[in-house]
Amino acid sequence: MTLETATAARKRSTGVEDGRASIRAIAILLGILQLLIGGLWSGTPSYWADEAATLSAAGRAFPEMLRLLSGTDAVHGAYYGIQGVWLSLVGTGAFPARLTSVAAVAMTVSGVVLLGARLAGRRAGAYAGVAALFLPGLAWTGLELRSYSFSAMLAVATLLMLEAALRRGGTARWVGYAMALTMSVWVFVFAVLLVLPAAALARSRKAGAAWWWSTGAAAVASLPIVAVTSQQTSQVTWIGNDPRQLMESMFVGQYFFGQRSNGASESWFAHAAVALALLTLAVLCWFIHRAIQDRRSEQVLLVAAWVAAPTLILVGVTLLGKPLYVERYLTFTAPGLCLWVGLALAAMPKRAGLAALTAFCLLATPVLVLQKTQDAKRDNYEAIARFVDFEKEPGAAVIHATIQSKGVGIAYPDQFAGLEDVAQAEGPVESAEFWGRNMPPDVLPVDELAGRQVFVLTQTLYPHDHPLMADPYRLLKADPYAAQLLDAGCRLDGEPFVNTYIVYVLDC
Repeated sequence: MTLETATAARKRSTGVEDGRASIRAIAILLGILQLLIGGLWSGTPSYWADEAATLSAAGRAFPEMLRLLSGTDAVHGAYYGIQGVWLSLVGTGAFPARLTSVAAVAMTVSGVVLLGARLAGRRAGAYAGVAALFLPGLAWTGLELRSYSFSAMLAVATLLMLEAALRRGGTARWVGYAMALTMSVWVFVFAVLLVLPAAALARSRKAGAAWWWSTGAAAVASLPIVAVTSQQTSQVTWIGNDPRQLMESMFVGQYFFGQRSNGASESWFAHAAVALALLTLAVLCWFIHRAIQDRRSEQVLLVAAWVAAPTLILVGVTLLGKPLYVERYLTFTAPGLCLWVGLALAAMPKRAGLAALTAFCLLATPVLVLQKTQDAKRDNYEAIARFVDFEKEPGAAVIHATIQSKGVGIAYPDQFAGLEDVAQAEGPVESAEFWGRNMPPDVLPVDELAGRQVFVLTQTLYPHDHPLMADPYRLLKADPYAAQLLDAGCRLDGEPFVNTYIVYVLDC
């Protein structure tokens, strides 16, 4: 080798190393930014029903948790175990409890940068990372005490491990891919659909038998959780299949709005989410057209298999009468959309790509701000708990006429401290359920409540998904527990508090 050849080889090697160091620096920087931005005011949004379920499950000893999961919510079982350890260290305050979700989203952002760079270069990786930093459908999971942020993080880890195994080989890398895929499914079972983008990537790299063996091993290791959750599908019968709502969720809510309050769809924030969806759709359609022209269909196939295919499968099954589609169930596809955006913007002229990315960030910002407000989710348990805490008197009692309302006290125990749950027949742990069980209304110990203040929490029944449209006085008379108290001479004290649950204050 001549001196000139050796010098050129060293320069190429140095350039490659510099490029790798640069993309790692971008990944770390964007991950830290997500950690800081995601952590700010992450304790402000109120806990809601799903998070109360996490607190109920994760606060149990391991045998008690297994009893619960044998009958319900096994799909979140692995997450409950992880979160249970964390909560035992930091407590149940919203800010420290959600830090695991904040960290998972930060790692997802960093992973998207690395994956985009490996597949299409440094610019694609950086653009994809910025999109992940601002995508509302991913950002909200950092404010949620559920497994969705973990599902996104593990989806990226699975594709990163697969890409490394396909590029460099080695038993350890194939084992790492199989383990990442298995953990994805155990954390959230619908992540089994990650096999679609994995297959697309393997096909583009002409994978051999190693991919089949490692994917098969992951499938076998995932069989227990798939088998258990398939027996619990009755717990998702509440999922609707109205075509209009499904289309709205699929095209706007899933990626560009995230979890939101009942009235958010009528707010001006919804216009920003729709504009963001339209911009993204235009960019992605342009990229598909350009990629087909340039014969780069492998990239389109990968992102379509990661984003479009799982969504269409769940929506299609739901329309056929088997309800499975909920926006948040597909959070593991959100990094794929960010990758798709990054690939598209990198394929544009530099100025056009930067302009589109800037517009993407500006349109997403109002929705991200909305997500940090107290009333950002479907239930505002904190507002209910504050009302109870403000009104309660010494010796007061509470009746959870709608048993799910017990989640408010589980989420905010300090505000319910000192209140005797006089209708409880079995507690959550004893019943192996999230909320426990009530005694029938006709055996309520009404005589023991004489001279006491009683809070009655009952489900709001309201049209058009807006709780403030409820008629609390009609519901008071219709509630069987409240009827027992009224018949015994109890009287309503002040105006009821109307939210997801109506809180009545009765003097007996």
